[in-house]
Amino acid sequence: MLPSPLPRLLRRAAEHRLTALGVFIVAASLQLWLMNVPIAQPIATAIASSTRETMTLSGLRPEDTLLHHQTGGGIDMRFERAKLAPVTAILFRQLGFAVPADAGPISWITNAGVAGDSILTVTHGEASDQPLTLRLHMDPAPTRDVAQLEFDADAPLKVTVGTSFIDDTPGARKSLRLGDQALELQGGLPLVLDVPAHARVRTVVPLSPGRETLRLILAGTSAQTGLPVRSIAVREADGHLSAFVCGASSDRLLWQGTGPLAAGHCPGDTPLTIDALELGSTRMEARLNGSAWVWRDEHSANATLYARLTANPAIATLLTLIDASLAGWLVLAALSLRRKARYRVFISYRRDDSAGHSGRLYDRLIENLGAEAVFIDVEKIPPGSHFEQVLAARMRDAESVLVIIAPGWISAASTAGQRRLDLPDDFVRREIEMGLALHKRMIPVLVGGAGMPARDALPEPLRALAGLNAVTINHASFERDTDALAEILASKPEAAPEKRLAPP
Repeated sequence: MLPSPLPRLLRRAAEHRLTALGVFIVAASLQLWLMNVPIAQPIATAIASSTRETMTLSGLRPEDTLLHHQTGGGIDMRFERAKLAPVTAILFRQLGFAVPADAGPISWITNAGVAGDSILTVTHGEASDQPLTLRLHMDPAPTRDVAQLEFDADAPLKVTVGTSFIDDTPGARKSLRLGDQALELQGGLPLVLDVPAHARVRTVVPLSPGRETLRLILAGTSAQTGLPVRSIAVREADGHLSAFVCGASSDRLLWQGTGPLAAGHCPGDTPLTIDALELGSTRMEARLNGSAWVWRDEHSANATLYARLTANPAIATLLTLIDASLAGWLVLAALSLRRKARYRVFISYRRDDSAGHSGRLYDRLIENLGAEAVFIDVEKIPPGSHFEQVLAARMRDAESVLVIIAPGWISAASTAGQRRLDLPDDFVRREIEMGLALHKRMIPVLVGGAGMPARDALPEPLRALAGLNAVTINHASFERDTDALAEILASKPEAAPEKRLAPP
């Protein structure tokens, strides 16, 4: 019988059930993990939110202009808490207006039908080197021809708003309310307001005639186009994350898997660019460019490392072979196609003439079958144990008995000159007698060029051994011969025929 083409590790699966299961679990977990390692890739897409959602821009640089909009008609602004910036407060005092010293509610109401332009600019409110987070929320608009945007930030903001000056035009005067104080102003008077951190600002801007959206410019600095941002998230009213985009250098791997993206955490350090913000009466959309990890609808929108690997035919084939081998190993272990029995192979040998052959054979067999499957007296009898009792117990446990026959095995003599096989207390003879009596599978193993002894050359109790098919182990083909023997030993022995009582 030729050795099995299966790897030796696979053939020993039943000897290592827990190892097989553990390796399979580790391999499966590794592949599942690779399926969740997204690769950052270039994007040119848009991310949108509705009136039930909040869009959050994180990692904004303090030196950038956050929002800028210029439109025909008026802009209405309501500040939860704000105060006039020092330059505007000085101008108002020179005009004779009383200016509150503390921040409070402020509203700026215009006439949207007035001709002329209105401007809105939002920047960082104080000198700082810390990145800023800006939250944007669309409020339901009262009509389809305006958009309502509410925003706040985790740092102070500076908001500049105003309309062009149109003297003697009906409706050119605007209403500014500072707390309980209402002021009528010329439209050309610019307002600069300081907004504390987390104070909400609501703005109402008209949509262009015939258009359902307007475009807010996110300008960044004058030297660049678009607003750099580290990440952008869209959350529903209950806090559920419906979309998340995290800037990262192209082809960068997110080794933590998609967990950080699902939690709205951005481990990247390369900014995206928001080119513009499109506002409608019920929808807001940010147009993005750059390289990023993208999370949408509970799934990563990026290719994964596993997908990138399996796109290579050579790697895909290798992974398939590895998976098939591990699955086969696990199936063998689960179905117990190889039985696990302690010391199911018993090696009987005579130390004087075959100790070297037996030891080498033993080492090879345990590589194939496992250390707990093969018994040999020198290795397996602990000091202080009763020698005969251990041998008898191991023989009873065994399925197969290997009788190692070297050239001097048949003629080995005691110190008194008697042939050992003829002595009733010879251990080799007793082992063979016991194996035959217990109907074990007895396999003569010929080593060192020995031949099978003739029936008449054996003592009467051992003559059944001569009728058994022998296995020859040659030095030149030792590994091949021992692997073939291991395959024989791995199979379950045929059941011994039942003894029948002779008829009276």
